[in-house]
Amino acid sequence: MKVTLRKAHEYQARLNQVIKTIEEEMPRYADIMFVDDKDIESTINDASNLFDEMLNQHLSCIEVIKQLRWLVADANHEKGIDSKLTLINFLERKKAIKHRLSQSPIRENEKVLKAKLESKRDRENRYHDDAFNVSIFDQEDMSDFKQDVRRCDRRIRELKEEVLALNITTYVEVDDRVEATLKLHDLI
Repeated sequence: MKVTLRKAHEYQARLNQVIKTIEEEMPRYADIMFVDDKDIESTINDASNLFDEMLNQHLSCIEVIKQLRWLVADANHEKGIDSKLTLINFLERKKAIKHRLSQSPIRENEKVLKAKLESKRDRENRYHDDAFNVSIFDQEDMSDFKQDVRRCDRRIRELKEEVLALNITTYVEVDDRVEATLKLHDLI
């Protein structure tokens, strides 16, 4: 059976939900009723059998997830998706720092800074307050930061569209065991 990378990812997510449900419902104890249970061993065996069946389903699901991940990883590499995702991560991090920098204060012009410095020198208590902070960024720096943010946004959007297109148009072949497990849990 052939499935798209997008569908394979969806199957993995849905199988993880199935696994969670199995883990929550998997018996670990046998309920022995004071009134009805005369055959304790039979009750324990029934619970143990149910446990074995659910454990096998659980293991089958994680095996299918492993198979799907291998198939998707191979296809991602073959189609260059992994490289695109790496670039997206880089651009998102670059965008974050450039955005933070673009929020910095803008340095005042030289005339204003000189006036502040003269004012500090003229004060009697200048020794207690003899420094002041000056932003290192001018208006051109701020424009550059904001322009870099826009460029990163645009490129991230383009790359995400390319990845989506590849995820929709790239197929992987799953074996009969994977297909059977997906059918067993009503995923296909």
